[in-house]
Amino acid sequence: MSTAKNGSAQKFIIKGTPSYYQMKGEETGPFSYMTICLLGVTKNGKRVCNNNCIFCSNWERGRMRAGDSTLSKEDFSKIIPAFRKLGGKRIVTMGDGEPLYGENLDYMLEITKIAGEHGIGVTIFSNGRLLTKDILNSFDRLNDDVVFIININSLDKYTYEKTIRVPGSFEGVIENSRYWAERNARRIEITDHGIVSQFAITMVLSIANEGKIEDMKEFAEKCNAAFLCTSPMMTGSAEKNKSLIAPAIGDIRRLELLSQRWSTTKGPSSRNLCGTCGYIGGYASGKKLSAEPGGITFDLYGNARPCGYLLEGLEFNIRNNVKTVSNAVDALKKMNEIEDKILKDIYEKFGFGPCLMRHEKLPEIEEYLQSLRA
Repeated sequence: MSTAKNGSAQKFIIKGTPSYYQMKGEETGPFSYMTICLLGVTKNGKRVCNNNCIFCSNWERGRMRAGDSTLSKEDFSKIIPAFRKLGGKRIVTMGDGEPLYGENLDYMLEITKIAGEHGIGVTIFSNGRLLTKDILNSFDRLNDDVVFIININSLDKYTYEKTIRVPGSFEGVIENSRYWAERNARRIEITDHGIVSQFAITMVLSIANEGKIEDMKEFAEKCNAAFLCTSPMMTGSAEKNKSLIAPAIGDIRRLELLSQRWSTTKGPSSRNLCGTCGYIGGYASGKKLSAEPGGITFDLYGNARPCGYLLEGLEFNIRNNVKTVSNAVDALKKMNEIEDKILKDIYEKFGFGPCLMRHEKLPEIEEYLQSLRA
């Protein structure tokens, strides 16, 4: 089926988001999400992304500290069951790396497999260039609840390749989209609340592509997918390329309003009822809202993080505390406690904001996190 004629005016609900669980009437809490963040560069300087997007928030700065090593399959065989014991619902990957690129692919397949064995869904943010029919099937065979959120910023070859800075890449991602549409058509669920989808097409808005939002929305419908558009996070490469993205005063605010108008989720789908990011903590203006969605965030190296995109991690590392599933339960509780405290401190010191990476005092927030590590 195609959603273009059968409900394009309906709201899309992306499976596994806070709004999805709210629709189902399921309770969510501080352990609903486990976010694993990928960063732009590994400890040895090797890129973990096959794009070099002008709007990337971490490409120019995402480096791990010397001596860091990634979490192992054995680590996750204890962390994921522990997460499930705490009421975990979903694993989310984000953070300016490409989950399907290089050694990340085997890593993600293993996480997806273990999650599936414990009844946990997985959401994967990707640029889609490597999401071929075979790779898509590989994930679906391991876990029947895998959501892909694919970033494509233009259907114009010149604009697309200028944006991601990889010549000759456009045709491949369009070819892959044919398989996405076939897969998604079998998985769409029509409900009284809207269309539940296991796939979304996203675009990061800028002055280069804001005039093509409707074209991208129609493309998403042909892929039987939800459509999201977001404002850029103005750090890293995005800050360096401000003249190409949002050079004028008021541009960011205009792009934010456009994103809320055009997204078929009728606004940001990953925020909880109090307006904060659903994937992190449940604090608003320093007050803990315990009934709100929230989660635990760490990077591939096990370092706790208050947000999957922030440059600086916290001192607590889960890898040192996962000898058994019971150890991992205690470690996840401790990590959540630390991250919630840091979030509360951030909101009290710098003011409330729905997204830390779009906070008007982001430089001060990152400086504060660096001081904590010091």
